[in-house]
Formats: sequence, structure tokens, C-alpha cells
Amino acid sequence: VWRVSLLSRWEIEDPTYYKLPSDGTLQRIAAVVKINVPQPFSSVDVLVTHLDFKSSEIQLKQIQKIIEIATEKPRAIIMGDFNTVIAQD
Repeated sequence: VWRVSLLSRWEIEDPTYYKLPSDGTLQRIAAVVKINVPQPFSSVDVLVTHLDFKSSEIQLKQIQKIIEIATEKPRAIIMGDFNTVIAQD
């Protein structure tokens, strides 16, 4: 399992882990935690992940799962290593 971590100056609550789609070699996860940020922000869900780097097809499936998870939350921040490639001219 490929792990992720999150550091926060505020308390982290309710950690939940989701398995992301995989090609069967290395399981990727998305970690979702609730952070209670001082006023005026209140609580926010933070999703952290590290996407596959070998297959854009698997990445797309992982992104779709992340969007599904995030849309269930009233307010979410998505962050991590998305292994994007910038085209060179």
C-alpha cells in the first residue's frame, strides 16, 4: 500500500481511508480527515492522495473516485502528488 501523510497546525479528526482503483501492483489510497479551522472557516474535510504514475488510465479512474469522495463532503480541499506531466515543446 502506498501511504500518504498530512501535517496540520489544527487538530485532525475522523480519519478515513479509501482504496483507489489500481492495476493490481501497488494499492493507492486517499486519506480524508476533518480539520476544525478557527473562525471564520469552521471545519473542512481535507483529502490527501498520491496518484499512480505509470498509467494515465488508472490515474483517471483514481481521479473519478476522488471526485466521488469529495462531492459527499460539504467543504473539501484536495491535495497531494498527482503525478502530472507537463508537455515540453
